[in-house]
Amino acid sequence: MISEFQTAEQLGLICRRRREALRLRIEDAALVTGANYRWISEMERGKATVQLGKVLHYASMLGIGLAVTLPEEMEHGEAPRQDGKDAAP
Repeated sequence: MISEFQTAEQLGLICRRRREALRLRIEDAALVTGANYRWISEMERGKATVQLGKVLHYASMLGIGLAVTLPEEMEHGEAPRQDGKDAAP
């Protein structure tokens, strides 16, 4: 199933619904994912300043995969470099 989101609140809600579907309390999710109760609570309520790496890990541990939709001009162009730097012009 594909569920698009545009905001931190929407992604937080997706994660919360998945956690609840797995019948995990926040305490249980904290044990399984290595995150703490407060962070999970804030993330699931849409706090915009949570760390991206932690969000990606938490979502992955819940079985949620995240994808990026690239603009058309990037679809056939050069892939981003692994070091995060732009290719030379």
